[in-house]
Amino acid sequence: MIARWVLWCARHPWPVVLCALLLAALGEVGRRHLAGDIVPDLSDPRIGIVADWMGHPADQTAREVTAVLTGALRDVSGVEAVRGTSMSGMAYVDVVLADAGKIEEARKAIALRIERVRPALPSGVRLQVGPPASSTGWIFEYALVDPARVASSYELRRLQDEVLRPALSSLPGVAEVASVGGGLRQLRIEAMPRELRARGLAFTDLADAARAALGDGSASPEHIAAQPIAEGSVRVRDLARVRLTDDMPTGLADLDIYRARFLLIAAMDAHLCGALLPSDAPHP
Repeated sequence: MIARWVLWCARHPWPVVLCALLLAALGEVGRRHLAGDIVPDLSDPRIGIVADWMGHPADQTAREVTAVLTGALRDVSGVEAVRGTSMSGMAYVDVVLADAGKIEEARKAIALRIERVRPALPSGVRLQVGPPASSTGWIFEYALVDPARVASSYELRRLQDEVLRPALSSLPGVAEVASVGGGLRQLRIEAMPRELRARGLAFTDLADAARAALGDGSASPEHIAAQPIAEGSVRVRDLARVRLTDDMPTGLADLDIYRARFLLIAAMDAHLCGALLPSDAPHP
């Protein structure tokens, strides 16, 4: 059969050329009507769920967190498969959907089911439901740069997380604004075992006091250090060292290396940067 087709094409070159040109034109028309993602959507439509339960081994996380979530989400309408992954202190659950057009409805149903199953989870588990977006598709990438190198990477990351990301996330059609790179800091509370034993207190007493002082996460190290423990005169600073330290970067990106990547350099107005940068520093 193939030999006959090849022989026919060799004897009739002009019809073959015309068919090729027609197919090429149809392909170009189809390309112009494709979605505008820089990276095409190669994955199944899905919603990701991250469970944070730090300080617990992987087998306990799998048994008390991952298994509970996967079992509760299997029968949600529109769900095709539920896949869970467990590690020390973390659990990831991917909910694969049958219809990409109903991803927003499925996300609301998943969030509602998680709220129902939350009492069955350990009290210290923190859950986060991912945005209704593809795991590989994105539209624009932008970078914050300071040519004069006056602003530190930490100040640029604060500008991104506290000013730009909330503003961009509020725009219609924006599913998520993800930050990569820049300086990060973490609040570290280092317990002193000898001081705990000397006062007859347990590590859980210190953890409860620190958790109460954190509140919504905006407490300063000084406020946490001054938090009383077990309604006594002992403070957190008497049993632990509380300080801000540099955190490990969560990602890596390159700037203007590959021409195929679209890069939008964000130029910030003075009133956006004034709250985070020194008044005499040039704005990025």
